[in-house]
Parts: sequence; C-alpha cells; structure tokens
Amino acid sequence: MNLKLIKNILLYGIGDFIVTGVTAFLFIPLYIKFLSPEDYGIFNILNNNSALFTYFIQFGIVSAFGRIYFLKKALNKETEYTWNIIVLHFISSTFLMLFYFLFKDFLLDQLAPSIAKSNIVYFSPIIAFLSFLPALYYIYLRLENKVTRFVFFQILTVLVISAILLLIFIFFQIDLNSILFSFIIGNLIVWFVVIFNFKIKINFNFKDMSETIVFGFPIFISYIAYFFISKYSVIILQKYVSLSEIGLFSLAQQIATVPTLITIAISKAVQPLLFSSESDEELQLKSQRFDFNFKLIMIWIVGSIIFFIDFLFHFFLPEKYSPIMNTTIYLLIINLIYNFAIVENTILLYKMKSKIILLITLTGSIINVVLSNYLVQSYALNGVLIATAVAFLVNFLLSVYFSRKHLKIDYSLNTIFLSSLIIAFYILISSSVIFKASITYKNILSIGCFLVLTTLVLLILKQKHVSVKN
Repeated sequence: MNLKLIKNILLYGIGDFIVTGVTAFLFIPLYIKFLSPEDYGIFNILNNNSALFTYFIQFGIVSAFGRIYFLKKALNKETEYTWNIIVLHFISSTFLMLFYFLFKDFLLDQLAPSIAKSNIVYFSPIIAFLSFLPALYYIYLRLENKVTRFVFFQILTVLVISAILLLIFIFFQIDLNSILFSFIIGNLIVWFVVIFNFKIKINFNFKDMSETIVFGFPIFISYIAYFFISKYSVIILQKYVSLSEIGLFSLAQQIATVPTLITIAISKAVQPLLFSSESDEELQLKSQRFDFNFKLIMIWIVGSIIFFIDFLFHFFLPEKYSPIMNTTIYLLIINLIYNFAIVENTILLYKMKSKIILLITLTGSIINVVLSNYLVQSYALNGVLIATAVAFLVNFLLSVYFSRKHLKIDYSLNTIFLSSLIIAFYILISSSVIFKASITYKNILSIGCFLVLTTLVLLILKQKHVSVKN
C-alpha cells in the first residue's frame, strides 16, 4: 500500500470513530450519570427501534448508491442520480411512515411492548428518517475521495450534538427527552449543511430509482438479518425483565462493543489489502499473515479489558451499574467470537460469494431468535447470553467452513488455545472467595495475568515474524 492509501485509511478510520465511538461509546458516562437504569433501558429500546427503522427507511439504498454512483459518473449523470436517490428517500419514507402510523399499535407491541403506550416511541422513526441524508453524504464523500471534508463533516456532527447537550446542561436539565431532542436538532442542522454542499440538479428518472432498489434489496435483507442476530435480545427481554434490567444489560452490551469498534477499523484497512491480491497465492499469503496477527491481538485486547475491568468500573461507572460486570465479561468473549471472522468473510467477498455471507448471517439470526424465545423465558439474561454465544459461534464456524472451500488458513490452534487459557484462568480464579474478599490479591492476579498474556503474545508474534522473513 502506498502512503496516500495508508493516510486515507487512517483518516477514514478516525472519522468513523469520531461519530460511532463518541456518540455511541464515549457519551456513555454522560448518559449513565443523568439517567436511571430504567431510563437508560428506555433509551436503548428506542435506539434499537431506531436501528431497525433505519434499515427499513434506507432499504439498502445507501449501500447500493455506493456501487451505482460510479456507473452514473461515467455518464456524467452522478449529480442527477444523487438527487433522484434523495427524492426516492422522501417518497419511500412517506409510505413507510404512513404504514407505521396505520399499524403502530401492532408494531410497537412486537418491538417495544414495555413502552408501547408512551409518546416517546415517536422519537425512533423520526431519528431514523433524519439519519438518511447524512449517511448518503458520508458515502458520497468517500466515493469522491474527499477525505478531509469527510473527517470535517464527522467532527461537525459530533460538535453539534455535543454543543446542544452542553446548552441543555447549562440552561435546562439533562434527561431522556433532552438527549433525544439533541439528536433530532443535531441531525436537522447537519441536514442543512448537507443540502448546502450538494449541487441541486433534479431530473426525475424512475429507472435509476428502481435500479437502486433492486440492487439494494439483498443488502437490506442482510441488515435485517444482522439486527436479529445482534439486537434481538432487547426485544425479547422486554417480555420477561424490568426496564432497569434492560438498561443494565444494554450498558454491558455497549461496553462489550469495544472489540467490534476496533474490528471495524481494522476491517476497513484489511479489505483493500486483500482485495488487491492478483492471485489466490498472493491472497493466501496475505490472509495467513494477517489472520494470525489479528486473532492473537484481539485476544490480547479483550483479555486486557477483562483483567482490569474492576478498575474501569470503579472509576468510570456509578455504583448502581456495578452488577453488570460479569455480564460484560461474558459479552466481551461472545463478541470476540463474532469478530473473529474478518478474514474469512473478506475471502468470500473476494470470491464474489456475498450470497453465502448473507446465508451465514441469516442462519445465525434464526438460531438466535429461536434460542432466545426458548431460553429467555426460563433463564432471563443468561438465556440471551447462551443464545447469542451459540449464534455467533455457528456464524464463525460457517464462515470458516465456506472460506476453506476457496482458501485454507492455518489457525495455529495451539497458540489461540494457550492465550485464551490465560483469560479463562483469570475468570475462574478471580471469582473465588479469596480474590473476591481481597482487592490487593485481585490486583496482583490482574497484573500477573496481563504480563503473562502480553509476554506470550509478543513472543509468538516475534517468532512468527522471524519465520515469515526466513
């Protein structure tokens, strides 16, 4: 990779983290300071619904836009095409909103039974509607390779939302409603900025619209499948646990997404690297080298978080949220399994097997929904953990199975097992009576396990690096 490509990857990664990391993760201390566990549960139910409504409103159109845009640009019709997609958004959103209001009671009984009768449910479709244009603009800036503007726009988005929250904090009171209004006002301001930057040139072309819908439909299905494998737990839990318990579980889920944020950043760098392979032999070499390093480093990251999770909880979370520590540890491990399949999925994409990836995700989604409905009734939160773990493990194993039909990777199972064993040892020993009773002993155990795992990972990576050079 040349220096320009590396620079662009880093800038895009920083830009994405500014929005996803700050609004979805670094704002957590603010939310939990001012929101009770019950309000935080409602907040995450609304976020869950917003995500699902966003998938329906976008209908895969934003992703399809990224592919078709270049075809229109070759004909010098990219501006007209862009505005046709924006018009399509307003047309489709009108029908979807009408459908939502006609069947609102039924839909909310399925998606948000715990808050179905509250007016607060209207925030979700509004936020979903407002998310379309900024998302389209992000893709547009990527396609036009306007890296600096892309990062500036991401920073602007976060600054607007942060400024609104700051004003609310100074002059009013931060509560659930004010946080939700800050997202709506922030998105409206971003809308004006986007429209100002887009050149307006409307020329209705229903062929462009239908072509984009057809191309985007499989992408839409994959998003829905992803929702049911990753977010269905918040829906099913509403039938069996309190809003406070949902709030605690949702916070554990968000903290456990740290590996996912890192994985997303890494995947955006590795896909161009692997896609540039000119032969299966070159793909084999690159995949083998990257996959070994990636899996080992991700185990080290998750292990390090687990070793010092007591410290993190003590300094960053109020006492009322401390019961989620063990749940967070289990979710970190479960998410690690899901994120393990970067290289396998990239190999399938390289071989143009996107339908196989969709099949894998659908399989995991069905397993998660079926097991959740069966287990949560009896085991509550533990049922969700079991269902998600099984679904993610099946997803990973299927990715391995189908990718090995095209390219085989040596997984160095002994290395993965040995490094994982250190984390398992820590979880088992730290939960014993003597370590629960003594903070000093537990700190010594944490530091010791961290040093052992770090030394092991460094020695293995060094040994692998030397063997590759030879």
